[in-house]
Amino acid sequence: MQLTSIQSRSPRTLLVLLVSNLVLWENVASVPLCPSWDGSCHGTLKNMFEYALSLSYELQNHTAELLSDFLLDVQYASGRWYLDGAQSSCHTSTFGIMIPEEETEQIKATFLLQEILTLLGAWKDPLSHVVSELSGMEEAPTEIIERANIVEIIVKGLQEGVRRILRKLYPRFKEVEEYPIWKGLSSLQSPDEDLRVFAFHSLFQCLKRDSRKIDSNLKVLKCRFVYDPDC
Repeated sequence: MQLTSIQSRSPRTLLVLLVSNLVLWENVASVPLCPSWDGSCHGTLKNMFEYALSLSYELQNHTAELLSDFLLDVQYASGRWYLDGAQSSCHTSTFGIMIPEEETEQIKATFLLQEILTLLGAWKDPLSHVVSELSGMEEAPTEIIERANIVEIIVKGLQEGVRRILRKLYPRFKEVEEYPIWKGLSSLQSPDEDLRVFAFHSLFQCLKRDSRKIDSNLKVLKCRFVYDPDC
């Protein structure tokens, strides 16, 4: 089953499928490249990019739907008018890796892939806390929690997919596991409901923005290394 073909399933069904396959992926060492449900991913660079882009596509869709679901839940409640056009700085806003112009295309690609990995890693803690804080609410928004769980799982899968591309392009590359610091937990836990709502809204906006950037960079890299008539 292709990941891009399961978007129409309900969030709960999709979550079960993703969790079960992620567990299989993480625990079965004899499957070195792809989870069992992705029959098209066999280790070529083209297949690795297609697999990563299928996850990136899902990430974009689910982050957009996460924000949309959240807005539908709170936007028109009494006093929520301030969410119209509201913007906030993102913890990943100032992050960027300097790519030396004089380097080869292969080396430049490894820097860009490292940037993607760092962006994805920067969302580990925020997503984990989003799920736990939403789950602790008195009237927990089930669909939003399920959607956030799905996003969290896709991020993990995409990280592994990008790592595989990196190992293929440059086997000696050592991943830098340092991420932009997120300091928004206190806002998510604030006793002020308006501040809490604004914090969730800002996070979901930032996540949507970063998912678009990740998808765009992966498409650029695929066009650079794999023949594609759409490039």
